[in-house]
Amino acid sequence: MRRKSDIRNYVAKRAEGKFTERYLLVRLAGQIAAQLEELREEQGFSQQQLADRAHTSKAHVNRLLRGDYTGTSLKSIVAVAQALGCNRIEVRLLVSDTRKGKPRPAAAHVHLQALTS
Repeated sequence: MRRKSDIRNYVAKRAEGKFTERYLLVRLAGQIAAQLEELREEQGFSQQQLADRAHTSKAHVNRLLRGDYTGTSLKSIVAVAQALGCNRIEVRLLVSDTRKGKPRPAAAHVHLQALTS
């Protein structure tokens, strides 16, 4: 049996009202990246400057800001967010239903809020 591509799998799961763990990880990584990149650009930092402020490498910041790397730790995300002045990070995972007592993820959302002057 031929394996479905990620997008086809997503469409099939979306039609069923279910999401795969991989989809949720990619969605979270993309949302985190977009918000961190927006904050970085607003504050005028280069990726190297942000890496220096977060005490990490430019390559690590680049991977995080691309939004396609799902292996970043929460510690790394928090370090970069704090380097950008974030004082609040919200991650919400919404549960759709339960089958055999196991909750199934329905959606994921991330919100980063920076300190305002």
